[in-house]
Order: sequence, then C-alpha cells, then structure tokens
Amino acid sequence: MPKVVAFLGSDIEPTAYAVAQSHAQAGQKTLILVPTPGIRFKHLCGTEFNPQPTTIAPNLEIVELQAIQILSGAWEELRKFVRDYVPADVLGSEVYAGELMVLPGMDLFLTLNAIRQYYQNSAYDVLVYAGIDPTTTLRFIGLPHALAWYYRRFGRILEDLDPVKIANAIGGPLATALLAANFDTQKISTALSQGKEWVEQGVNAVGDPQQLQVYLVTSPESMAIQQTQWLWGASQQVQVPISQVLVPTVNPAAIEAVTAAFSPLTVQGLRGNDRGLVDVASLPNLDTPLKAPPCQEMNVAQRQIKVFLPGLAKHQVKLTQFNGEITIEAADQRRHLPLPPELQNQPVTAGKFEAPYLIISF
Repeated sequence: MPKVVAFLGSDIEPTAYAVAQSHAQAGQKTLILVPTPGIRFKHLCGTEFNPQPTTIAPNLEIVELQAIQILSGAWEELRKFVRDYVPADVLGSEVYAGELMVLPGMDLFLTLNAIRQYYQNSAYDVLVYAGIDPTTTLRFIGLPHALAWYYRRFGRILEDLDPVKIANAIGGPLATALLAANFDTQKISTALSQGKEWVEQGVNAVGDPQQLQVYLVTSPESMAIQQTQWLWGASQQVQVPISQVLVPTVNPAAIEAVTAAFSPLTVQGLRGNDRGLVDVASLPNLDTPLKAPPCQEMNVAQRQIKVFLPGLAKHQVKLTQFNGEITIEAADQRRHLPLPPELQNQPVTAGKFEAPYLIISF
C-alpha cells in the first residue's frame, strides 16, 4: 500500500512539491493530489495539469482534484451499487452524472473517495496530498475516526432495519410500495460490512506513521507560529502523531524561535531559491519517521488518562461524558476516547488541564 503525506500550515505548496520530488528522485512512484484550481502548483511545476494524472518528471505525476469530475465517477459507482441492492422499479427516472451539482460539504467526502481509489489501486508508492486549507485537511484526516464512531453508534440500528416492520409502522400507499420493492437486505448488510472494513482500514492508516505522515509547515513569524501551534493541537484531536516541523528558512534565530515553540518536535529548516522552490537536498530523511509524542497515555493502575493537546489553552478544551464514552471538544473537533475495559462505563472524577495535557481521572 502507498504512503500518504499531508501538510498543516500556510504556504505549504513549495514544501509539498519538494517532498514529492524527493520521493520521486528516490525511485518511488509519486502522485501529487492538488485541489482545484491548483494555480500555485502549476506555477511551481511550470506546466498545466488536469483531473487525469500528468507526468511532470521521472516517477512523478500530478492530478487536479476537481469535485465535479470526482462526483461524476462516484455517481457511476453509486448507480452500480443501487442496481445491485435495490430493485430497479424503485429507482424511478434516470439521473445522469452530467446533471449533478456539488453541494457544500461534498468536497470532503469526494476527496477522500478519490484518495481511497488511488490508495487501493497500488499504482503509486507515495501519495502527496497538497490541500492548502488546513481545516479541511484536518477534517479529511479525521474522517475515518468520525465514520468509525457513526458506524459504532448507528451500525446496529442499520443492521436491524426490517423493511416489513417499517412498512407496517408507516401504513398506507407508502407501506405497500416498500413491501412490493422486495429489498435484498442481505446484500445491503454485506455492503455495510464492506464500508465498515474500509473505515477500519482508514483508522489504522491514520495512526500508522508508515502509512500517513503529516508535517507542520510554518514561517518564523509570531502569528504563523501561533496558527500552526493551534493546528498541532487540532491534529491530536484526529489522533495523528506529528514529529516534525518544516520551516522555509535556514536563519539560525528563526529556527531557534520555532524550535522553542514546538518542543519536543524536531524542526528542519529548508533552503529556497529565487523561483520560490524549496531545495530538495535540504529536506530531512522522509522514509524514517521520527518518534512523535503520543496523542494519549493511559495509566489503568492510577485510573488516569493524559491527553496531549499542545497549542491550546484551558478555555479552549471541554470534557464531557455521554453513554459511558469520554468526549473531548477542542479545536473545533470532537474526539471520543477509546477506553480500556477497566475504565469503561466508569464516571469521571476529575478533569484538569495542565498545558499541554488534559488529565482525566476516574
């Protein structure tokens, strides 16, 4: 399976391009995935590219992620799914891919689906996702964990759905139509299981630095550092271990300031040129990820959990408990903590924030 590389920060394009070049020069077949319109990347590459992978150097290809094109392909997949699991007479009139419009929020799922397809076809060794909106990148990375939670909480309801019982409860003409449709519930159950398996694969990939590497990218300016520190804390909410910060400068004072702000992470300064490109030779070793601070530490003997939330303040963190689950709300993300059997369904007795940790006691 390929490795996925992503970036959190501002002005990430030159760094992302250099990282992709480095992997390609090492003999790894690399694909850069750029959300539309990709104007900055077209300038960096010196060439145009489109929704089909375009070769720009040996072992290096680039593709533009256009939501409308991805939607058309996804619709064909969905139609095939519907034909396999739902009777044709239920579908009514045909809806064509060329008619569909992209609704707000669709982009995230469409991007994830496109990356999933490139990931599963194994044509590449490295996929470099160059999304320039860090909040969207965080949502995209956190989607497997979010979907896993929805499967866990609502999966049993979906598995136990009985069209006959639903029809009897509704009554009238709609009930008659449902009963006449003759849905293949076994096929639907199989499809749900397959979807759950894909989600579990995504969860495993997010937590494995050999499958997903996320780099922080920041300039040495104070505002940029604060923004990237917030992104560092937000990344812990989607359970992504981060070990390195890339800085587009080799100025010693600047590197020292960034190092102090992101301790204990490793900070790597990058040389640039007058074309706005990053010198590939200044990159760190990309194939051996450094050890990252764990997103959480559990001590069952002391009945305590320490949650790592760097870059965040006490007033930005909220702790709640629902249905025996612990929920942490911070950085515009909700995170549900998996608990060991000894702590499951146990009430929280104390929650204390001592930067950069939220300490939960049972």
